[in-house]
Amino acid sequence: MNQSLLVTLDYPPQVGGVANYYSHVQKYWPEGEMEVWVPQLSRRIWPRWLPFLWQIPREMSRNKADHLWVGQVLPIGTAAWILHKIMGIRYSVFTHGMDIVAPQSNPRKKKLLQMILRSADEVVANSLYTKTELIKLGVSADEIRIIYPGVDPEEFVEPRAEEIAEFCQKYGLEGKRVIAGIGRLVERKGFQFAILALKNVAAKYPNAVLVLGGEGVYGQTLKCCARDQFGDDYSKKIIFCGTLNIRDRACLYSLCEFFVTPSVDLAGDIEGFGMVYLEAAMYGKPSIGGNSGGVPEAVISGETGYIVEGRDISSLSGAMMRLLGDPEEARRMGERARERVMRDFTWEKLMKHHKSQVTNYK
Repeated sequence: MNQSLLVTLDYPPQVGGVANYYSHVQKYWPEGEMEVWVPQLSRRIWPRWLPFLWQIPREMSRNKADHLWVGQVLPIGTAAWILHKIMGIRYSVFTHGMDIVAPQSNPRKKKLLQMILRSADEVVANSLYTKTELIKLGVSADEIRIIYPGVDPEEFVEPRAEEIAEFCQKYGLEGKRVIAGIGRLVERKGFQFAILALKNVAAKYPNAVLVLGGEGVYGQTLKCCARDQFGDDYSKKIIFCGTLNIRDRACLYSLCEFFVTPSVDLAGDIEGFGMVYLEAAMYGKPSIGGNSGGVPEAVISGETGYIVEGRDISSLSGAMMRLLGDPEEARRMGERARERVMRDFTWEKLMKHHKSQVTNYK
């Protein structure tokens, strides 16, 4: 039996797509064959990852692990590469898109990235888009496996009618046509463009509202954008809920007609896939996604929703109005989205399909 140690900086109780991804990889890995260690970057030693050089061998010995899985190509991959050269420790790397695109603006980091990836036993990409970027960096296609983000049906809850009613009353959603957006409030998610598009949409559908769940550094900018479009009473059209717990998320998905996150490419900041589109699909909702990174792999345009250029307000508002204008087609798209997720994107099926590939090392 191969015993592995996954070293990652992102893991529950931390929230976010990467932490969620690793918790399910570990859950559906062959039982007892993967342990997880979540280190802390040093506050007193520079470079901050330097203690990993003695901590990783210690943790591998303690867990009787013979293979190392790297959760962050930088900085954990740097320690793994050094340990591989000095001690012969074999390692593999998970990649998510932005983690391999962002460092390339720095020639030194790009070179380091290439050394780490080329010395790995294998590299796992979270999408075909990420795999393509890895190949551009010189990684052999034969060494790359794709494990898409997935969903775990056991974790999804069906909200009770009284919960939905309470959520509806709390945020003033009675009689509204709800459009949902959930995610970190950062620039690349494109929520600013959804706000601009809603201005056009509201001219035809005055009871349409955009409900945003999440927090982030871009939150204040989004509120200013909303105020610019809708005035001081913008909160009647753009509703900021903050971070939603699992039951409130379920209420929002149940209430909404469709999901929108029109992600855009920024310099070094790209959507590697987009787990939230799968989450919306689990609730039978179609999605409007931006033509960014791996998003077109999560949303099949014209079948499970629409892919638009996030910055193109006309296209974005047009897609939103098509779904609002044809609820029956939106329902059919949502059904197809759910069928696709249940067929192709449950964690159990994803890991069963890839298990033999990702546990055979050189």
